[in-house]
Amino acid sequence: MNIKKKTYSDGAVYEGEWRKGKPHGEGKRTWSDGAVYEGEWRKGKPYGLGKGTFADGTVYSGGVFQGSCDCF
Repeated sequence: MNIKKKTYSDGAVYEGEWRKGKPHGEGKRTWSDGAVYEGEWRKGKPYGLGKGTFADGTVYSGGVFQGSCDCF
């Protein structure tokens, strides 16, 4: 796996493993509003086990499937 850091045009930053040009493996993304997801990624989306901290400070820890969690 290739590890690198990328800053997106919306101000979000991803740092972690990449595969075929997309986040894949272990990584961390921080959005411009301060929200953070750290955990497993698959084909560019959060997938598997991870921890999300929302901008308001709410924390979710658990499973994520294709970018969605049961936290809403």
